[in-house]
Amino acid sequence: SEVVLFDETDFGAATDPAHKLYLRNPSTVASEYFVIKLGNGTGDVNAQELGRLYAGDWMFVPYSADTDTDITITPSVATSMTLEYMAIYHS
Repeated sequence: SEVVLFDETDFGAATDPAHKLYLRNPSTVASEYFVIKLGNGTGDVNAQELGRLYAGDWMFVPYSADTDTDITITPSVATSMTLEYMAIYHS
């Protein structure tokens, strides 16, 4: 099911929009991927799909946490999946 991975509250009172996010799908199973979306929380019908993170893929993207834009992830399968992630930010 869809979960919020990051939102602006994760970065406290940070006003520097130079945040970076690193996400990696360590799976080796082709059917295990994550759908990455930008929106306003889970269930946002206007959320925009940023992309899909397939097995072995990673992404490094800028993130302006001074807005109400959340990053949500949805795993492709109901079984347990692992997502590695890291936020680099200036507070």
